[in-house]
Amino acid sequence: MDYQNLANLLYKNTHTTPEYYYEKFPARKLAPGAEVTRTAPSPTGFYHTGSLFGAMIDKFLADKSNGVFYLRIEDTDQKRQVAGAADIAYNALCKFNTKPDEGFMGEGKPQVGDYGSYTQSERLEIYNAFAKRLVELGRAFPCFCKQGITLTYNGVKLTEGKEDVKERRAQQLQELGEIVDHDPCRGLDIADIDLNLKLGKPWALKLLSKGDPDKTFEFVDLIKGKRELHENCKDVVLMKSNGIPPYALAHVVDDTLMHTTIVVRGEEWWPSTNAHLEIFNALGIKPPKYAHTPVVCKLDEETGNKRKLSKRLDPEADARYFVEKGFPTVVINEYL
Repeated sequence: MDYQNLANLLYKNTHTTPEYYYEKFPARKLAPGAEVTRTAPSPTGFYHTGSLFGAMIDKFLADKSNGVFYLRIEDTDQKRQVAGAADIAYNALCKFNTKPDEGFMGEGKPQVGDYGSYTQSERLEIYNAFAKRLVELGRAFPCFCKQGITLTYNGVKLTEGKEDVKERRAQQLQELGEIVDHDPCRGLDIADIDLNLKLGKPWALKLLSKGDPDKTFEFVDLIKGKRELHENCKDVVLMKSNGIPPYALAHVVDDTLMHTTIVVRGEEWWPSTNAHLEIFNALGIKPPKYAHTPVVCKLDEETGNKRKLSKRLDPEADARYFVEKGFPTVVINEYL
């Protein structure tokens, strides 16, 4: 496969490179040991109490080390976006004494800092440059399987749609205890890809995983400590068919260019850490440190059991709930 030709075919209008952005966003001039942290909510509604919990840790780490705490708006999920939700997040941070030093400062107001835009929907050109580089390196490929597609893989005609994927994953999990999620489109040659593009078929860009399900590696999380992780075996989506990246690629690109030193996030992200690390490694980028926090829980009134605070079920999942009920914000900060 001529990967350079493939990259030019897929991203013919992308002329910038990762090196251009490395130069544009150089290392921060901070004292040794200064931490750069961020909170990065999606503007899909209210600001979650669990997000406030993580942001407080971010703020503490940055302040204690004379570093920087910034707010980034991850608005790549256009379907779920709610008007005004980014302002809600910013105002909640300020209300709970967790005001960011840098980044998004409210709709219609200038962003603060030299590493923006801090709104992901305004960074698509940057993501395209890194996506193109992954194709050039032979680490990403276009997938046309959204609605099911017939293709040739190792000389065999295959068709795989959403239900086929679900069935295959369930079988792998039962037989191997692990999902080896290799998309059949990784076997398309450049002529097939060119034909599909000319036919106007929508495509997503996926990581060509090189993970071995039988191999593990050591990883140190700042909260969990030293753990053993299985190598990633999933061809995760890097760019959706609408040209917008999901969290996996956007996180790698943004936290690299904004020079985040510690990513504080809920432990629900723990299972995908190996995939994110593979993307960092594929691009030759040193990943930040990670701190996976426990999720904020409550006692279920019906069962009496502890469960995760639900955005759908629990009014106290909205950080504003406590203010509206008359709790002093300092009390909530202390509790969290």
